[in-house]
Amino acid sequence: MFMPLFNHIKRNDVAMTAPVEIEYAASSKPTETGTGSREHQRATSMAFMYAVPSLGTTGPDPADARVVVEDVPAMTVLSVGARGGYTEGNLAAGLEKLEAWLAENPGRFRVVGPPRYLAYNSPFVPWFLKFGEVQLPVR
Repeated sequence: MFMPLFNHIKRNDVAMTAPVEIEYAASSKPTETGTGSREHQRATSMAFMYAVPSLGTTGPDPADARVVVEDVPAMTVLSVGARGGYTEGNLAAGLEKLEAWLAENPGRFRVVGPPRYLAYNSPFVPWFLKFGEVQLPVR
């Protein structure tokens, strides 16, 4: 998913931004398997965030229809920071923390979208120095 986005911003002279958003299927909620390990999480999309809406034209990229520029409405999220690589394990650990908080605060929020991981560092940053966020959209 990364290279089509990278090629799009190169073609359109758009600066690379942070964070990179990685979204997961709503069914990606981690559950224990019979062996005690987590089920595999499946990333469904990746997005670079433009700094301002006027930066690009919305719609499919004429050079690569896999890339679509869209304005996304503001959202409210529950978020927890994650140190380390952008891994399925860190996603699962973050989701566990968020779900525990929701359980301790019943009725305050309801999840209204799939989880996402915001990755703040480039691939060249060592895994142990990377920082990200695990988020759940809520209302």
